Amino acid sequence: MRQDLWRKILLVGVMVGGLWAGGQSTWAAERKVLDRVRIVVGKEVMTQRDVDMMLRLELRQLAMQLDGEELKRQQQLLEKTFVERLVENLMMESYAKRQGIQISQEEIQDRVDAAQARTGKDVSGFAEEDLKTFVVKDMLRRRVIEQEVSGHVHVGDEEIRQACQKDNEPQKEIHVGHILVRGHDDAALAKIKKIRQALEGGADFGLSAFNLSEDPTAKDNRGDLGFTTRGQFVPEFEDTAFALPVGGLSTPVKTQFGYHLIRKFGERMRDKADCAALSPTVKARYTDKLYRVMWEERREKFLAKLRDKTFIKVYE
Repeated sequence: MRQDLWRKILLVGVMVGGLWAGGQSTWAAERKVLDRVRIVVGKEVMTQRDVDMMLRLELRQLAMQLDGEELKRQQQLLEKTFVERLVENLMMESYAKRQGIQISQEEIQDRVDAAQARTGKDVSGFAEEDLKTFVVKDMLRRRVIEQEVSGHVHVGDEEIRQACQKDNEPQKEIHVGHILVRGHDDAALAKIKKIRQALEGGADFGLSAFNLSEDPTAKDNRGDLGFTTRGQFVPEFEDTAFALPVGGLSTPVKTQFGYHLIRKFGERMRDKADCAALSPTVKARYTDKLYRVMWEERREKFLAKLRDKTFIKVYE
């Protein structure tokens, strides 16, 4: 098995060396860089071309979801951690093949068609075969996660009760509302400032949220988020909300979602909860929180187990 792996690596090296020896100057030099082996995980081999293609696809997906400073921050984070993520991905792909997990051609084509429908037929210049390779790898990893991680994570009443008791210390709760304008450009900032000016002039907060907020829930709650404790929102939002006086209106607050105006309607000390008789809403909140923690712990243990049993080599 190991001999077959290194034979494959040697073959890539010989092919690259032949291109270089052929004297095709710039083209050959570029081909040599693109096709050199970069990552070996078990029997899986990834060349520099593969790494570059996958990185471009991931960066393209980020650009479709984010913009401005948040996009730049996420791109930098991706580039720093990308090789390690590829190693993890290759471990799961190799495991999927050993387990005999299959992806049908119909499933692959459905995913490719959906991607092309979202981003254009050429998916920003990527060949369909490259896109299919990306789709297969992604679907194999998802099947492994479903089988080895998600299928083993269960949150029961006892876990919820214990978490409730751990959290059940007196806490300040604040009653807040917000108006959101998505985006981080000058136009978004100008719009949120104009809304704030109108509110300072006496405009009704709920009506303004209903008509102008880009949070889709505002059509139902008119921007009113109810009472909340710390740990429910992103730090920038939460820090501002808790610092406001009752009745106060914030200046524009920038988060990954866009610009917010926050109004504090009230505050109180939370009563001691009856952990054996939680409301469905609170129980669902605990379930979601515990599931995320348990899922991540299970995933890390699974990957650590795979890593211990897998040959891994990363070439700089």
